[in-house]
Amino acid sequence: MAKESSEGADGHVRFKMDVASDYKAEFSIYTARLKNIWFHLMAMQAATCIYGWIIQIGASLPAALAIQFVFAFNCSGVTSTCQTLLVDLFPVRGASIIASNNLMRCILGAAATAYIEPAIQGVGMGWVFTILGV
Repeated sequence: MAKESSEGADGHVRFKMDVASDYKAEFSIYTARLKNIWFHLMAMQAATCIYGWIIQIGASLPAALAIQFVFAFNCSGVTSTCQTLLVDLFPVRGASIIASNNLMRCILGAAATAYIEPAIQGVGMGWVFTILGV
């Protein structure tokens, strides 16, 4: 790899790099961004199932809050990973991607709010969160 530098009119040094012809770009943006998301997704599923049964049996408040923390921590990991991947794929549309992601998150939250109470009345707290977790 050859490197050439020059000083611009503004005094900043600029580098120009020539990549060797035998270099192959085998970089997968999907692999780079999504390789750690599986842990967060499985932890979210487990936390959702456990949370429902903790509430069903009437466990202590600190236990429920600890499970909520685990869920929220992993949910933020999934959200930031997906947003980063989308911004990498469409770099000039970063604000639109984040706004669309937040809009969909709010719409799904509203739909879940409408769904959760009838579902709890129908099958119980533990089973509803088990269904949501799986």
